[in-house]
Amino acid sequence: MSTKALLKTSREKLNKKDFSGAKDAAERVLDFEQSNYTAHVFLALSLLELQEYDRSEQVYKAAIELDPAQLLARQGLLKFYEKRDRIDNVIECLQELSSIYAKQGDAAKLADCLQRLVDLRREHGTRIQIASALMQVLPGSEFYPVLSFLPEPDSTNPTSTSTFWIQSAVHDFLPVLEEVVSLLETEEQTRFTKDFNARRTRLGGPKPAELKKELDKEICDNSKLPTLYNEILNHPKTSEELRRSTEAKLIQFKQKHLYSIPATGVDVKGKLREELETLIDGVVLIRRPNEEAWSLYLDWQDWEKFEDLDLATLRAYVELFPDSSLSSIVQGYLLYNGISLSDEGTSSETPENLNEQGLNILLNTPSESLDSILANRVISQVYADVEEYENAARIAKRGLSRLAELENDLGKKLSRSRVGLQVVLSTSLVHLTPPKHHPQAMTLIKEIVAVSPDNVAALMSRGNILLASKEWSAARESFERVISVDTHSFHALRAREESAWCESRLGQYESAVGHFEEVLRELEAEERDGFDIARCLWRLGQTQWDSGDKEAVYPLFIRALKKDSSFAPAFTSLGLYYLEYASPADPVRASKCFQKAFELDPREAVAARHLAEGFANDREWDLMEVVVRRTIEGEGTVQPSAKPGAESTTGNVTANSWAWKALGVVELTHQNYPAAINAFQVALRADPSDHVLWLRLGEAYGKAGRYAAAIKALEHAYELDPTDWLAQFYIADAQQGVGLFKQAIKILESLLEQRPSELGILSSLATAYLDMGVAEMEQGFVGRAEESFVSAVSTTLKFLADHPGFRSFGWKVIADATFHLSQVSLFRNEEAVLAVLAEVHALLPSENARLKDIIPSISLESPVGGSEALLISILSAEYRVSLNPTNSDTSAWYDLGMGVHAWSILGGNQGDEKVGQFIVDCITEAVKREPINPNYWTALGTAYFVSNPRAAQHSFIKALEIENKSAATWCDLGLLYLFHEDTELAREAFQRAQVLDPDCTLAWVGQALILRSVGDDRGATALFSHATGLDHAIPEADYNLSLRVFNSINERKLRRREAIGDLLPIFFLLNRYCTHQPDDATGLHLFALVCEKLGHIDFAKELVNRAMRILERIYEEKEDPVVERQFMVTNATLGRLLLATYEPEEGMIIFETVLGLLHNTDELKQVLETQAKLGIAMAQCTLRDMQEGILSLQHAQGIAPDHEALRAQCAILLAQTLWSIRDPECCEIAEDPSHLPAINVLAGLGILTKDEGIVDASVSEIVSLPPDERVALDSDGNVDYLLIQYHLSQGDLANAIKTSQKSVHVQPSNTVKTNTLGSLLLKMKYPQGTLALLSGHEKAMETGSTTLILSAVANVLIGTPESLQKALQAAQRAVMVSPGKAVCWQVLGCVRKLIS
Repeated sequence: MSTKALLKTSREKLNKKDFSGAKDAAERVLDFEQSNYTAHVFLALSLLELQEYDRSEQVYKAAIELDPAQLLARQGLLKFYEKRDRIDNVIECLQELSSIYAKQGDAAKLADCLQRLVDLRREHGTRIQIASALMQVLPGSEFYPVLSFLPEPDSTNPTSTSTFWIQSAVHDFLPVLEEVVSLLETEEQTRFTKDFNARRTRLGGPKPAELKKELDKEICDNSKLPTLYNEILNHPKTSEELRRSTEAKLIQFKQKHLYSIPATGVDVKGKLREELETLIDGVVLIRRPNEEAWSLYLDWQDWEKFEDLDLATLRAYVELFPDSSLSSIVQGYLLYNGISLSDEGTSSETPENLNEQGLNILLNTPSESLDSILANRVISQVYADVEEYENAARIAKRGLSRLAELENDLGKKLSRSRVGLQVVLSTSLVHLTPPKHHPQAMTLIKEIVAVSPDNVAALMSRGNILLASKEWSAARESFERVISVDTHSFHALRAREESAWCESRLGQYESAVGHFEEVLRELEAEERDGFDIARCLWRLGQTQWDSGDKEAVYPLFIRALKKDSSFAPAFTSLGLYYLEYASPADPVRASKCFQKAFELDPREAVAARHLAEGFANDREWDLMEVVVRRTIEGEGTVQPSAKPGAESTTGNVTANSWAWKALGVVELTHQNYPAAINAFQVALRADPSDHVLWLRLGEAYGKAGRYAAAIKALEHAYELDPTDWLAQFYIADAQQGVGLFKQAIKILESLLEQRPSELGILSSLATAYLDMGVAEMEQGFVGRAEESFVSAVSTTLKFLADHPGFRSFGWKVIADATFHLSQVSLFRNEEAVLAVLAEVHALLPSENARLKDIIPSISLESPVGGSEALLISILSAEYRVSLNPTNSDTSAWYDLGMGVHAWSILGGNQGDEKVGQFIVDCITEAVKREPINPNYWTALGTAYFVSNPRAAQHSFIKALEIENKSAATWCDLGLLYLFHEDTELAREAFQRAQVLDPDCTLAWVGQALILRSVGDDRGATALFSHATGLDHAIPEADYNLSLRVFNSINERKLRRREAIGDLLPIFFLLNRYCTHQPDDATGLHLFALVCEKLGHIDFAKELVNRAMRILERIYEEKEDPVVERQFMVTNATLGRLLLATYEPEEGMIIFETVLGLLHNTDELKQVLETQAKLGIAMAQCTLRDMQEGILSLQHAQGIAPDHEALRAQCAILLAQTLWSIRDPECCEIAEDPSHLPAINVLAGLGILTKDEGIVDASVSEIVSLPPDERVALDSDGNVDYLLIQYHLSQGDLANAIKTSQKSVHVQPSNTVKTNTLGSLLLKMKYPQGTLALLSGHEKAMETGSTTLILSAVANVLIGTPESLQKALQAAQRAVMVSPGKAVCWQVLGCVRKLIS
């Protein structure tokens, strides 16, 4: 069948809906003719109907590729996509069909495609896609020329065609333009908001204003809105309302685009600015009511003076926008300058009324309205005119800031507008609290003159600045320039007056008087303000006063006051006239004149100083302070720093240093030290050579606690006036504050030689001695502290003798010094202490009813101790109370209570209810008198600690309410809870203390006690260890940690070499403990035991003897059996130490004493008796009394308790003694296979006697044990060591190496055993084996140097150059690891000798 017939068959099948047949026919066609377009279309359609969609789409696309110009396949593919609801593909097909129809010129089909395309975009597209679809029907698109052939739509029958919307859009595209513009505006605004919110949160991103400009530039650069806006404006059917709104949008868009372009884009910015200016000028020219365009026009005008503005434009703005804030400001300024709002210029109001109306409008303008350059300029100028200079300067600065932003946005300088704002700012700064802002004003004036050399306001301001700085000649030149520039203005007349004043100050009195009279005549002729005439009259009078013609000044001053009764300088001059020239002088009138002048103007410094001096002479300190403060406020040159105590950051110098000096003294009196420091600093900048000011500044620094700064200031004061002893006195006080007590005392003693009875020197010296003693006591220098306390008491006694009126202070120092002195139990200079205590006791009353049953009577006889000093302290505190019972010093009750409390602890009568109640009564009295003192509440809690825990808790909490950041008080509360077994509350209190002060030692000790109470000994030890390393030492922590470590060493049975790392720290801790607690026999005994283990036998004997003396004294007082037992144990320790120092006779005596003190009921009787017998036996053997020694050892062995180690020790000592006399029973006695020391002794005996049988018998059992049990029994490898030594003594190196190898095999990580095997290998000349064995063991902490030495020797034995270098390196490392080991240096020397 032919191709045509098959195609016909396929078409018929399709018409009959026989899609399978149609498919077969089309495929047969394609088998013969693969490029048949029609067959592809029929096949694709058949496949579509047969739901073979993928193949159908492929066939359609293949057909389009065969003939792209044919429409049949494209239409079929469009139908396919529509059926499959694939919108994007449908739109793509419509777009392609539209292009084909446009090329063919088929307007109807093109319109139909575009109509469908727009409808689909409206239903499924985004705003951008809809806008793009709509823009295809607008002029400028590729389709518009073809679409323009469409007939006009029949609006009466819109359903007559399917392309009615397209026809309408083509013949009137304005609605489409509006829709596209609306879509694009919404899209751009949405994009801006989205990007802004996304980018503003980025780290390191730009500021919001910069980000806004970046986004505006990105959007505006690619926006189509300006073109669309112009098309709307150019459309003939655009309404006036639409034209105005579109024009406003276009202006706003171009302004946003212009402001977003950076300053580097000069060309683009300039082009945009020109376009925008053209638009704005057009709006203003035709008076279109676009407020934003008008505001931009007014802001962009570059004008220096108000006269430069076009009044017609301003009036038009007011007329067009009467309700805007800027219109109100423009209207007010026109009225303020007497300008009518109408062009005719007719007004029924007088110029004065217009001025007042305008002023009211402008001064009532809210600050929110000042958002334009014009508004800022107008308002700042008005404030300057009414002399509201602070507001004028503030607004002018804001205007300059906004002008700078505008210039940057425009890319154009508005220099004349800048000059106008700078003139207002400089004028305001000149008159705002002169001369504070004059440097800043002068900088502005230089910039103004550079642009506008003849600016009268700037020249006048420069003259005023030079006038204030007393540069008369330069000021006169500036005023003369004003006169030459503007001869007939008011400024010229004022300049002539100022020029005459400069002549007066230069001493040209005649010329000045003539010029003043000329100016005065013109002022009176012009009927100027009375203030100007009064000022001219006063200056004329002041000139004549200075010239010596004082008789003529009085009427001039009076005339000035008649012209203006509020002119303050005239009152000041009149007061000086009454005070200095009037005969007789009239100080009353003068004072009234000064008061009036100061009331009118606080800047009248002369009047203020006379007033302050008068009030000071009358001792009216409050009035003087008011005058001083008002003078400083009025001056404005320098203000107190915002941060108290900080130096002023301004560089200005005050003109009234006397006022700041007086203010500093006032603040110093009120104890407001930061303010006083600031005041003295300001005064010193004006007068840096005033030594009194430096002295006062140093005093203020010292009282504020800034001692380093105080010392520097006082040293400078002393340099300025070495004769003033107060500088040295305050230096000593400051040095005392920073802890330099010796330097302070040295200075005070030198001052005391010059002024032996000076009250302040004596009191400071006594206090310095007291504080130095307290510091020395805390540091552990007990002897020095004793000397300092004695000196404090001696100095205070001299103070009381010379100044009996200050007894309360003196007895306070004595009570404190003797209280601290009582902490020293054994005085080094007992005679000096006894002397001062006796002298103090002699001054105290002989009878004391209050303390009669509380403390015993005192007897000051040698020997004297801390208890006597404490009694003197208590008596001194009680005497302070009795000096004025009705209103005594509060601290006296506190000192009395704490003194008795300390006595109750020292005397052991804490349970005495009467004493306890007395302590509570004393501290309660202190609390009643000063309830805001937290120390008193804490002391009350301490008094109630045991007897009344609820009251103690209340007291501690009350103290914390007053001062909740006191770590010490939280610790006291924690100890209270811990004592009464509330560990949870105790833990919380201690944790709070640690938060407030991480270095609070007591808090760490408290936490350690809590852990100990719950059985966590390891944690408690760790916390005690941390506490002992903090700055503030607590003796109890030192002792507790030392005892724990010592017991741990004994429990682990460590040798001295192994325990030295633990013993050395507790050695120093116990040394510190015994320094603070020299009377604690337990601490001394423990210290002696530590010294014994360290080998400090002589020092240990001294400590034990001190402990025995203390125990003996205590036993004599109390006869306590516990003390007796401690005495026996201490004697046993002393006996052992005597044996160690080869003093057997004395040792025997001590051990006999121990035996004599034993009681049958004593639980330690067997242990002490055994130890004593062992000691006696050792002493007898040392004295070569072997038989008695053996008997004593046998007795000790017989009475030894069931203590394995002690019994074994007895056996060992007995065996050693028997061996020394060659008794064969020694081996049988020492044979104890379960006791390692006995095995060692037995093996040693076998080695010494060369009896191999004894050696084998002693070690055979332990050698035969399993490795784990053997290591547990002989952890140090003593048996292996003895066997190795035995084999070596027999010359059997092979068996020695064999034994060592077995030992290393059992414990391969033991470096000691590895080193032993390495040394044996060296003995057999096998260095390679030694190096292989020792590899990796060089870094061991304890044995690293030995390993390195063996490695060096092995390398030397190898002998190659490379091995010699390795030997040198190993020897050098060994020296670095153990520099105190002689063998290391010897090996290093040998290696170097071999290399050289």
